[in-house]
Amino acid sequence: MVLSVCVLVLTATLVASAVCAVLPILYGGGRKGLCKPLSQCEPAFQKLRQERIKPVHCSFKGFEEVVCCDDEILRKSELACREYMNELPLRVNPFIRGGDDAKPGDYPHMAALGYVDSPGSSQVEWKCGGSLISDRYVLTAAHCVADTTRRKPPVTVLLGTVDLDNPGFLAEKYHIKKVILHPEYSTATVYHDIALIELDRTVKFSENIQPACLYTKSDIPEFGLEVTGWGATRNGREMKTPILQTATLRLVPNDKCNASYVSERRVNRGVQDIMLCAGDPQRQMDTCGGDSGGPLQVKTTETTAYSIVGVTSFGPSACGSATPGIYTRVN
Repeated sequence: MVLSVCVLVLTATLVASAVCAVLPILYGGGRKGLCKPLSQCEPAFQKLRQERIKPVHCSFKGFEEVVCCDDEILRKSELACREYMNELPLRVNPFIRGGDDAKPGDYPHMAALGYVDSPGSSQVEWKCGGSLISDRYVLTAAHCVADTTRRKPPVTVLLGTVDLDNPGFLAEKYHIKKVILHPEYSTATVYHDIALIELDRTVKFSENIQPACLYTKSDIPEFGLEVTGWGATRNGREMKTPILQTATLRLVPNDKCNASYVSERRVNRGVQDIMLCAGDPQRQMDTCGGDSGGPLQVKTTETTAYSIVGVTSFGPSACGSATPGIYTRVN
């Protein structure tokens, strides 16, 4: 059932300027939109064409239907995701594993960020992760790409592999053209710990290299959240794995998570709504050093690709503890 109320803000003849309230149960409701001709409302047109979902009716302008155009129903990121999915071959949903090695093609959006200790050095260290979200951009954590005295920004991005020691001939390396930090990010805290990497050339998609979608819904599923990364499999840097690891975590309410970080100076304003917390109640699975920047992701019924819910940001010094990890919320 969909309820719609249109209120004319000018005159009865200016239908396209009417404000309408859209309350579809499917989307959670409560948003406002503008009455526009269907041909001028891309979100409603795409919903009708792709999913046969009729938009909320406002009136008619001549012979053309005027509908309630809610730009939040289909954001640009959702439209881009669907376009990519239409162009890419259908993929079988990978089997979800906990704390296990990933198989080639399971997470084709996964990116590894490479660093060098000194200019001109050929020795690359893979210290952070990221997610390919388009044919030119990788999503990661701001602390992974910020230029600091402790660590210089990454210089290369590796796509299309689960094994950093033996990438294989299907893997592709890209240079970094530009880094875009969240404007409110500060290296002193974990707030707004999110960034984009622009690659030096357009990515050619393949079975092992495909973009993920961005999760744009307001409700985050409590179960079935997956993390992937090349971080430590145990406490200690020497236990870092070259094989991409995957684990399934559970959402932890922010108020409960906040209690775990009350004395942490980098979380001095508490765990806020721009963050998510997730962990394993059994204390067997967690993100560790080297997983930073990687995705907290979920499978949805809308697409065959993973949807990125959060970006791995911060966690306890002891991996696998009762303290949940902090992720920067994408939506």
